[in-house]
Amino acid sequence: MMKNILITFIGIGLLWACTTKDNYIDTGVSSPYYDGDMFEYFHSNSYDWDSVIVMIEHGGLVDLFEGNDNDLEEFTFLGPTNHSIRRYLILNNLDKVSDLSPEECNDFIMAHVIKGKYLKKDFPFRNMENPFFTPGSGDGLKLASEGGNELIFYKEPSDYAGVKDAGPVKLFIHSIDKNKRVPVASPDIQPDNGVVIALNYSYTLGEI
Repeated sequence: MMKNILITFIGIGLLWACTTKDNYIDTGVSSPYYDGDMFEYFHSNSYDWDSVIVMIEHGGLVDLFEGNDNDLEEFTFLGPTNHSIRRYLILNNLDKVSDLSPEECNDFIMAHVIKGKYLKKDFPFRNMENPFFTPGSGDGLKLASEGGNELIFYKEPSDYAGVKDAGPVKLFIHSIDKNKRVPVASPDIQPDNGVVIALNYSYTLGEI
């Protein structure tokens, strides 16, 4: 009997791990704060950020991410992970990040940079009386990236075990330019010079 109960609990644990991992990026620490600049943070997690490091270097933006740009001392970065960047390369028949020009890398990175620090708590819930988010409805917080593209940030509650709104609060980004809804994996990662909002692995570079 005890053996069957133990097997049941192990099965539940495995199922929970499988259903939550796709929407979560492991920051490596339990605290949202990182003692170092944003570029150092990316170097601390090669699994997720190796490709964005190359894009930053190739695009001539190391000073920005090290906190040495007086115009953008603090900013929010919508972080595309290795999965997102590799998928773009594959779709465009490119072998490596350095196959992109420095100008392309610069443009891609700056499309994900927003001046100022924004945390999950700063974004409003959308009107859940409407079944789908509608751009232009007034829902969400509209921001422009340093690349000039317009984005709307909004939160949605979720249900858990049949209980309405008892699940985690989810954050989404709607790209007005690309008419694309992008789910967020991990918001509120806070190095010394800003905030990293890690995008879901399903995001493909260029959809913002």
